Amino acid sequence: FYNAFLPLLIENHETVRRAQLRGATIPELAFLHEHLSTRTSAQGFSFGFAGLILNLAVTLVIALSLPDSQAKMARLVCAFVGVWSLGFAAITFKRLKARPGPALPDDADIVSFSLSRVQQTWRKRGQLPQLFRFLGSYFVFSD
Repeated sequence: FYNAFLPLLIENHETVRRAQLRGATIPELAFLHEHLSTRTSAQGFSFGFAGLILNLAVTLVIALSLPDSQAKMARLVCAFVGVWSLGFAAITFKRLKARPGPALPDDADIVSFSLSRVQQTWRKRGQLPQLFRFLGSYFVFSD
């Protein structure tokens, strides 16, 4: 989810647009995409971690300033974290435009369609051994 909009952001970045207008070559554009993707992703994660630290500081001040029970403090802190997260999610969803993509079939909802696509991929696991090795490794070694 974190980098879901990254390709769209980079494709519409002013530096990429200028390079396309001046007729940059495919290798130049690829290098530019990679550089901007790395930089933008790193900045996004940095801002996210800075926000996390700020959130932690505010939450700590709230928790330490209340003489009430621990259960009440825990509920208040959880509510604050929820409002914080929803607030930033609302900003993200408001400012980012919808990504174009194929429409869902008329007879499918998003959950059933997604599950059917996962099932199709699972059936192809014999044809895609590297994909499933990667997924297995990712789930074992991430976090």
